[in-house]
Amino acid sequence: MTLWRWQALFGVVCYGLFLAIQMPARWAFERVAPWVAPVRLSGLVGTVWSGEFASLEWGSARIGPGSWHFLPGLLVQGRGGIDFVVGREDSGLRAWGRAGLDGMSSVFVEKAGVSLSVEALKGVLPLIPPGSRGTVNATLETFQADRLGVVALRGRGEARGVFVGAPLGVELGDLRGEAGRDEARGMLLRVQDLAGPWGVRLTAGVKPDGRYRVRGTVVLKDPSDPRLVNLLRVLGPVDGEGRVGVDESGRWPGF
Repeated sequence: MTLWRWQALFGVVCYGLFLAIQMPARWAFERVAPWVAPVRLSGLVGTVWSGEFASLEWGSARIGPGSWHFLPGLLVQGRGGIDFVVGREDSGLRAWGRAGLDGMSSVFVEKAGVSLSVEALKGVLPLIPPGSRGTVNATLETFQADRLGVVALRGRGEARGVFVGAPLGVELGDLRGEAGRDEARGMLLRVQDLAGPWGVRLTAGVKPDGRYRVRGTVVLKDPSDPRLVNLLRVLGPVDGEGRVGVDESGRWPGF
């Protein structure tokens, strides 16, 4: 290839990189908007590599402003990722963290967290019963997964003042959960009570092929409320100590 052709090719490559780096975020979002129809962004400015938006709406939920920033320093580690922030504390839903690709074979999320109110989720998850309330704060220290399953997972969270609205009208109280990886590259979630009318010790596991199992015990701390006793019996037979053993398994739809 002659020198001028090499120069022309180099110029085309540089121009292509310039267009990719300067690609407007608004233009890129308009291309993918039909695939994420429930999500709407307003006040979108910046490029696909770094930008912000004034508001994110999901269904009838208005979450608030957000921003993202590409991290070129990760490229020397063979990774590509962004730091992101979505929402405000006063909006009832805020999430932040780092996410991206590790090589070409796995995805990762790290240094992430979420703070939300159950009320704010009603617009996103319409199946939440009316009158439900509570707050959830969780952190995800690390998550990495490839096509074979979970490579690494470590996180924890707390739910405070959780109340399930009509028709159940049940106070769940305060709960704590910890997430981790099992030996079969699946996910494990352990939940226990902190305060409230229920004593809870549950472990939920999900395998890479979609199989799940939930095991543990639930006990009513004060058996004087006949309505709560009847709700407890819905879970299964109550033993002599007022406990119900939970052991449910199956497969998620689509697997």
